[in-house]
Amino acid sequence: MRMKSWVPALVLALGNTFFSAAGCAGGDADVELPAIADDDAAAKLPAELRDRALQHIARAVEQGIADEWRDAGLGEVRAILRPDVDGIAYFEVAVERAGEGAGFIVLSTGAHDYPIVEWNTHGTRPSERLRERAQAAGRTIAHYYRLDIDYVGESADGEIAASGPDEGPAPLAPGKANGAAQASWSETKAHFAEDNRAYLDALRTSAGRAWNATHAGARFGDALSSPTYCRVNGSQNTPQYRQLRSYEPPNGRWYASGCAATAWMLMIGWADIQADEGDPKWAYLKGLYRQGGSSDYNTPDARAPRTFDWGVRVMTDAIANTLGTWGVPDPDGQSQGATEPWRMSRITDFLNNWGMGGSVIATTFDWGGGQFDSLRDRAVYHICSDQSPAVVGIGAMKHYALATETYFDGSTRYLYLNMGHGGSDDGWKSPGVYFAGTLAPQHAGPEGASAMGMEIVHATYGGNCGAREGNVSQFVSSSCNNTRSCSYYVDHRAIGDPAVGCAKTFDVQYRCSGTDYVRGTSVGAEASGQSVNLWCPTINVVSATYGGNCGAASGNLNNWTRAVCNGRTQCHAEIDYHIIGDPVPGCAKDFVAQYQCAGGAVKTATVAPEAGYNKVLNLSCP
Repeated sequence: MRMKSWVPALVLALGNTFFSAAGCAGGDADVELPAIADDDAAAKLPAELRDRALQHIARAVEQGIADEWRDAGLGEVRAILRPDVDGIAYFEVAVERAGEGAGFIVLSTGAHDYPIVEWNTHGTRPSERLRERAQAAGRTIAHYYRLDIDYVGESADGEIAASGPDEGPAPLAPGKANGAAQASWSETKAHFAEDNRAYLDALRTSAGRAWNATHAGARFGDALSSPTYCRVNGSQNTPQYRQLRSYEPPNGRWYASGCAATAWMLMIGWADIQADEGDPKWAYLKGLYRQGGSSDYNTPDARAPRTFDWGVRVMTDAIANTLGTWGVPDPDGQSQGATEPWRMSRITDFLNNWGMGGSVIATTFDWGGGQFDSLRDRAVYHICSDQSPAVVGIGAMKHYALATETYFDGSTRYLYLNMGHGGSDDGWKSPGVYFAGTLAPQHAGPEGASAMGMEIVHATYGGNCGAREGNVSQFVSSSCNNTRSCSYYVDHRAIGDPAVGCAKTFDVQYRCSGTDYVRGTSVGAEASGQSVNLWCPTINVVSATYGGNCGAASGNLNNWTRAVCNGRTQCHAEIDYHIIGDPVPGCAKDFVAQYQCAGGAVKTATVAPEAGYNKVLNLSCP
């Protein structure tokens, strides 16, 4: 959030359940802990936190994801406050190796947040970025604060001395009209707990699981849960894009383009780079990015740049328009763009407008701003199983970023996030997640495309004249295999004339994916000069609801079911609540899908309650 001397109050209107957390490591909330050197870190940093930091370093090195931390130690320590926590809420600890900076770790002092909330093996510490920014403005920071994902430096007179990052997350205003008034920093602090009740309560519940695992591990040893790590192929190819500022061309709006558009553009840029480098999952796709960011499908293909050039700006602006990003006024001059999670599925409309709808499909999940454990797990599934980055909404309905790696240290799940700020604050974070989405090819590549289309069994020209069966199969196969519909033009000059002087028919037998049933069609004599039309009736999901019998919103699994089943003749989808989430905990939920076959009558498929325990949804277009 770009707060400067103001903080949007509307970002804080999230719930109704009061929550108050108390830090377990004492300290005066009005006194800043001085920066301390490595020699006396043990005397200043509580022993439990020091041990937690050192254990984290050792585990990350052991997992092979933090070689920069080999033989590293702890350096400077800063205390960080949070408005709803008595005393010190976090300690930010510098990591040093051979006298040089090697990143940082931010540790929580209690169950108000995860044991470790943020870390990186390189880059500037959050508090140091604030200090440098304040110093450049001629200000001095007396206290450091962490809200949900934002940091604020406060002066001795209680005003904001600096806030960050430079290209800050855009806030959302659930239940408030566009253009709602801003609140001062003092008002934000005073009402932080009340205005963030739902978020803080959910955060405490989720963090509590990590704390339980931490305490159990300390008591019984590391054997209880082993660290795991995975990343998408080509995670190093993630571009460094940012938002368009207000009136920064081609943005003609009085507010920024918003973090939502940037996150989706990061995903598109990464996928295009993967396609260009021959990633089997993406290699056959062209046109994700075209010269100049053009929407014209006839424009030559180009490799997406890693930097925020003109073509990327054009596409980012178009995505923001399609999503319906709206403006939040900032009296300090840099008004922000906001996008609610339920608008994020409109990326599908952008893909269609850009001519990519037939090749790339978007999958999005949200529970209206809550239930972030299941959504975080969905992001992990995209990264580890789908081998696709995940666009995630993080914090108190605050920001969208792109996750490319995930690490579980035995108690806490971290995501490596490209924050969409040009790389200034990318790193490992353990935030609350209120949205998860990704893009994936419509097919798995040429070798897997038959799962979505037809297969020619044999094609015969002149069978009625004694010609050999299947004499032109190779011609029809090259044109029609792996497609859902195909119009093949019969031309004897191209395929030859097997029975000169005889008026020949043209016969095709083919099989649609997911079925052994062989279909057939024919063109009468003389077939040359005519077209034979082949098609597979495919599934089109109208609606899909998980837990409708328990009061869940109708259509809450539309995107997932369409991603899995649309375009197929048969679909057998395993329903796993660990993946799709749990919209109504504690209730035995059914799963109801309505679908059509080639525009026909609407059919209904129902899976009985407890559907989420790996039961199978079966849809079929015979």
